[in-house]
Amino acid sequence: MVKMEKIEQKGSLRSEIYSKRYFLSVAAFMLINAADILSTRISLDKGGVEGNPLAQEIVESDVAMIITKAIYVASTLFVLDQVSKKYGDSKSAERILLASNIFYLIIVMNNINFFLGATN
Repeated sequence: MVKMEKIEQKGSLRSEIYSKRYFLSVAAFMLINAADILSTRISLDKGGVEGNPLAQEIVESDVAMIITKAIYVASTLFVLDQVSKKYGDSKSAERILLASNIFYLIIVMNNINFFLGATN
């Protein structure tokens, strides 16, 4: 009986830690990073240049770009999960995701602006 109570308490605590907004932020983070891969590839194919000197060699290979981005996304989400558990809620993680989503959205929009301008 005690064991069941602990499991039920953990389940309710977990749902209290992670809000719906957190899960939406995670989904947006994953989609925006996928859009970054796609928009970067299209921009490079249209004659663009990778602006991040650390990523210049990585973007030469689609496989390297996807693997690197997958590691980045997974490690970021792991760290944010740890932050949420440490503080007992997802507010800090949500703020970090919001900032990251805005940052990558600007990059994606810049890529889209480049390749749409390159086709004219």
